[in-house]
Amino acid sequence: MKALYLFSNKTGLQSKFKKHKKIIERLSKTFDLVSHQTTSVEDLLTSCKDAKKNGYDCVIVCGGDGTLKDAVNAIAPLDKKDRPIIGYIPMGTVNDSGKSFGVKGSIRQAIKVLEKQEVFDIDICKANNEYWTFVAAIGQFTDISYIVPRKQKKFLGRFAYYNVAVKEVFTPKKIKVHIKCDEGEFDFETPFIMCLNGVNVGGFRVNPNNSLFDGKMNIYITPKTIFNGLTNYIFHRKRITILNTKHAEISTSETGSWCLDGEEGMKGNLVLDVLPAHIKVFGAFKKQR
Repeated sequence: MKALYLFSNKTGLQSKFKKHKKIIERLSKTFDLVSHQTTSVEDLLTSCKDAKKNGYDCVIVCGGDGTLKDAVNAIAPLDKKDRPIIGYIPMGTVNDSGKSFGVKGSIRQAIKVLEKQEVFDIDICKANNEYWTFVAAIGQFTDISYIVPRKQKKFLGRFAYYNVAVKEVFTPKKIKVHIKCDEGEFDFETPFIMCLNGVNVGGFRVNPNNSLFDGKMNIYITPKTIFNGLTNYIFHRKRITILNTKHAEISTSETGSWCLDGEEGMKGNLVLDVLPAHIKVFGAFKKQR
């Protein structure tokens, strides 16, 4: 199988080059591999979009949640025959996205998944004109992944996120939300909402029973309680409203941006749809499809 290995090295650190070199050497034993160091997001998008046209069966992207989101957004709009298989090697701060399809966060484990070459057709979601794989969220805490400076993330890792979260816990927030979905029409006042097609968010296993093969997403609406509702995910999960749907229209009073897979997305109202079995990935699933 011919594979295109895509990576970036924004810091220019020699240690990262050495890491990529070892990964390339290992994967070259399994794939007919060509590596490409991307120079920009546009370069990454073009490389993914043209992969099949240039003779590659799959693209293996190495990076964080944002890198995988970019790859999905390049590939998802293509005709089915033009969509390459996506392989993922996590090298970000939290790496929530790959955990949904069995890439747990370690580079070594991700390589083992790729070497087995087990391919799955998984659901992804669309928010207006953007694609996402594991979360679309708005309200308190949801902008943390992209407002924390890169230097802090490199130095503190995921604790850079938790440091900001602790501050936001003590700043009360309330947004009005109107949701129209398969289960009906609802109005809520809440600190934040999360639309989930993945298992993990912020490094925590929030949606453990998620399936990437059922054609549906879960919408979590957090009640107004102490600490902006965070404790409900630890002690009082029964208080959380969960809607299971394949389509939703959401409007909110929030003036900030939506968070899509850990990256800053659009502002305003969203139309959300699940796209069943829309992309192919190398994965490792314990449960049957």
